[in-house]
Amino acid sequence: MNKKIIMSLATIAVVTTAAVGGTVAFYSNQQTSHGNIIKAGSVVLKVDHTKQTYNGVDCKTCNVEIKSDATNKVVATVGGADPVTMPHDAVLVSNPHVRWTVTPEIPGASWIWATDPTLQADTTQDVYYTFQKKFTWLGPITGATLSLGLGADNGYEVKLNGNVIGTDWTEFNYQSPADTFSGFGADIVQGENTLEITVKNIGMPNGNPNDNPGGLLYKLTIDGQCDDDYFKTHC
Repeated sequence: MNKKIIMSLATIAVVTTAAVGGTVAFYSNQQTSHGNIIKAGSVVLKVDHTKQTYNGVDCKTCNVEIKSDATNKVVATVGGADPVTMPHDAVLVSNPHVRWTVTPEIPGASWIWATDPTLQADTTQDVYYTFQKKFTWLGPITGATLSLGLGADNGYEVKLNGNVIGTDWTEFNYQSPADTFSGFGADIVQGENTLEITVKNIGMPNGNPNDNPGGLLYKLTIDGQCDDDYFKTHC
């Protein structure tokens, strides 16, 4: 056999042996970790937020709050001087009057009106503005509890889906304690609901925006009293 061929074969054998040896060393390497324990356990999932989801689908909401803020609409007026075409967004009152002492009793809500400040023409004569808030309720009707806290400068009438749930046309509804209402759960419907509050600002002969402003503050809370069985059947 040619000497060069013999040397080549010898070289291939050496390389092959080294490769196999290296491979065996790589796959036979061991690492040991002591003191590990693997135990079977349980996972607890808690639904504790106001809008539950299941496989990406929203379940029926069971607690909502509707309150006075800039998402409310001004939809009508009687005698008011507001020049903006209605409906339009209510505006936040930037400097609530010091006499509006009901404010801390309705946390999270903001004083609103048709304009900010109140127009001069709306302080010297009686004017009415109607504020509207549409909201969706998909929880149960039976067993649901509704509560409303409200302050107004001055008088007001509250309607839920066209049904009157509270009226007080007197002057001092902006003072503590807040007016509260409950027991009107039968007026809510599954789907879209409409809350309307008409507020009367009583005119003063020498009124001005500083001493005779108009304002509305409210919060409506709905609790569907949902338990686990409710979500089992609706989600």
